[in-house]
Order: sequence, then structure tokens, then C-alpha cells
Amino acid sequence: MVTPAWVGLDDKEKPHISRRGAQLELIRLSDVAETLLMLARADDGQLIPQPGSLDVADFLADLAARWQGVIENRGLTLDLELPDEGTVQGDPLLFARLFDNLLDNACRYTQPGGSIVLAASCAASRWHFSLSNTGLRIPPELRDNIFERFKRGDQSRSRATGGAGLGLALCQTIARLHGGAVRLDEPAAGVTRFTVDLPRG
Repeated sequence: MVTPAWVGLDDKEKPHISRRGAQLELIRLSDVAETLLMLARADDGQLIPQPGSLDVADFLADLAARWQGVIENRGLTLDLELPDEGTVQGDPLLFARLFDNLLDNACRYTQPGGSIVLAASCAASRWHFSLSNTGLRIPPELRDNIFERFKRGDQSRSRATGGAGLGLALCQTIARLHGGAVRLDEPAAGVTRFTVDLPRG
């Protein structure tokens, strides 16, 4: 059971929460609960992908369109580097969750005026999806355990601004269910890049 942050505080210590704030907290708690359930099902071997053939360019274009409002509201730009053709075998809902989590992280950790690049290419019968964002890079001491549950790339962030530390763990779980993996690359200074490697199928 996920407990709200203010439970256990004295009345004087409890923050004033607006209706909008309460709604956002409920959404956050619901998302954490759903993520924990998916991870638990994966641990028990019950999270079984229902694969289909996805057009890579269409899938990523739809992803970008879904996030365009959030990106514009945060003062960011999103560039797409899409393949001319190609498909990948995967569960559409699980893939959407994987890439939504990565894009959500990129939006959270990119300062206004920054940029995000979503790209895909195929080589040696594998797809390489990359999501890069400008801004502070993940500290070296946190890189080794970034995909562990309840770990964050920036320990100074609170649950309200940085999530519960479950998103990347779920991304890795989904990728592995499809015979792939997620890795944190080391591109140019001032850029963070996650790459998802998946079999072409």
C-alpha cells in the first residue's frame, strides 16, 4: 500500500492541499501502484507481452504527438530522427509504457529552453532507440544502480518532482521481456541519453 507523504504528520505540520493538488497526488499514487503491480507480475512471470508488428516511424511519431503539449508547456523542443521504414515486434501497450517513462524523465530533467531528441535506427537485426536530453548528467556514482527500484538519477529531487524511482526499473523489465535491454550511454557533455536495444523480430 502506498502512503501519502503527509500521513503521520501533526495537523500543524500538514501542508494545505488544494483540490488540484489532491487530484495530482491521487494520480501519482495510482501510477505508483500500477507500476508496482506490473513489476510484481513480472517477478512472478505473469506479465506476458502480447506482441504485434509495430511500424517504428508511426509508433514514435504518435509518441511525440502525445507528448507535444507537455513539451511545449515546459518550454522544450523535441526533434525526431525516424527511419524511412521498418517494424518491430512488441506489445504496443508495454512499449508505450516504456517510452512514455523515458520521455517523462527527459521532460522532468530538462531545463526550459532545452531540447530532447528521439531517434531510431536498425543494425545487425536489432533496433536501437535513443532518447537524449540536454541538462545535467546523471552523477557517476548513481549510474550503476539507476535501473534498480526506488533509485533516482538525482537524489536531491523529491517524490513530487522526481517520481518514485520505479520508472526506469519498469523500462528495463519491459525491454527484457522483449529480449532487449535499456542502457545509459555517455554521449557529449551536457547530454543524457538512454538507448533501448530490441530485436528486429
